[in-house]
Amino acid sequence: MRGSRLHAIQDFVFNKRHATLKELADRFGVSMNTVRRDVDVLLKWRAVEKVYGGVVANPHYRSYLHFGERSSTSTDEKSRIGRAAARLINRDDLLMMDAGSTVAGFAESIDQSIPLTVITNNMAVV
Repeated sequence: MRGSRLHAIQDFVFNKRHATLKELADRFGVSMNTVRRDVDVLLKWRAVEKVYGGVVANPHYRSYLHFGERSSTSTDEKSRIGRAAARLINRDDLLMMDAGSTVAGFAESIDQSIPLTVITNNMAVV
C-alpha cells in the first residue's frame, strides 16, 4: 500500500510541479504525519525537493526505467561503447558483466571466436 502511495504522490507532484503537505494529505487520505514520512522517502529518492509548506518536483530526477525501456534508449551510443570496449578483450580474459543495458550491447560486440570466461547476472548477455 505504502509503495503504491509513494509512487502516486510522486506522480501527482510531477504533474503539478509542486504541492503542499496539506494538499497531499487530503488528496491521498492520510494524516499529516504519514505524508511527512512519505515525503521523507521521496526526499531520499531525490524525486522531490522540500520547500516551505510543501514539495516541488526535482527537475533533475530520473525515475527507474525497466531493462526493456533502457535497452531502447541511446542505442547508437551503447553500440559505440560496446564496440570500443570489445576491442579491449584479449584471449582467455575473465569478464564480469552486470545487468546493465549498455553491457548487453557490449556483449553483442564481442568476437565469439575469442576464448574467454564471462560471469554475469544479465540474461541478455547469456
